[in-house]
Amino acid sequence: MTELFSNFGEEWVQDLIINSGKTLEVGLYADAGGPGTPSSTDTVSEGTDVSDLSTEPTGSNYVNATDAASNFSASLDNNDNIVITGSQLEFDVSDSSQDVNAYYVAVPFASDLVGSDGSTSTLHLIGTAYLDQLYDLNQFDTSVNFDPVELTLD
Repeated sequence: MTELFSNFGEEWVQDLIINSGKTLEVGLYADAGGPGTPSSTDTVSEGTDVSDLSTEPTGSNYVNATDAASNFSASLDNNDNIVITGSQLEFDVSDSSQDVNAYYVAVPFASDLVGSDGSTSTLHLIGTAYLDQLYDLNQFDTSVNFDPVELTLD
């Protein structure tokens, strides 16, 4: 028997995400494996949480973007993987100077299996992906838009 997460299971999970009623947070950071060579990077693994990321932009105007899970949609890619795609998001990086090449998606919930939040809702990392290139935020004096945010279940 092969161990797998079936395409039907992937579809069921994406339905749970999109219909969860949750607000997802999306943040920028510099990943060691992403495009370009950022001056400092985070290395993300399955045990990484939002609090472990140290390379998010630090400008006083920068905040994570938020989007309702219901604004995301799902589709199949050429490899029959479920792709969950969000809407265009805007980040104010007018006073940030970091390099970024990746983004993360997080959602607040009380983790009682992996973490020990008890009944306290805490922002937890649910996925990461690479941007299409390395962005030097020092070159932007306003907001930047990223479209679309995607996560793949395979």
